[in-house]
Amino acid sequence: MIPPLDERGLLPAGIHTASLEAVAHAFCSGQYRELLWQDLIRFLRDHFIAANLHPPLYLAGSFFSDKPNPGDIELTVDLGGRSQEQMLAALALFLERQRWHNEYRVDYYPNMPGNSDFVAFFQYVGPKTAQTKGLNEKDRRGIIKVESWTLG
Repeated sequence: MIPPLDERGLLPAGIHTASLEAVAHAFCSGQYRELLWQDLIRFLRDHFIAANLHPPLYLAGSFFSDKPNPGDIELTVDLGGRSQEQMLAALALFLERQRWHNEYRVDYYPNMPGNSDFVAFFQYVGPKTAQTKGLNEKDRRGIIKVESWTLG
């Protein structure tokens, strides 16, 4: 279940599990956000469904806040327990991260076993939001985990 935004206008700290449909219902208020969401769905179809890769997704960033026009949606995928081939496919996507950001407005980072933990990283408010909202950049915010997903 996705909780309402807190008094800071952010998703409360923690990892909140939800379906893609529930996320869209909760955060696609208005045409701009709907188009941003559709870009994420296109990215997933074009690069994850096409590669038959369905890892748990973690969605984060200002899309999950009261910011009216977030610039992108942050995405990391958990590649633990995936085959070497699947990990290489996900890593290859990362190598063109800037292209995907420009084309789909998705800020993509794979969570590779034994490397940087982007699931933890995305739970920090970060410098831009901290400055805008008068918070400490190490304050915590919530992210969304989508464990099982398919796209029609």
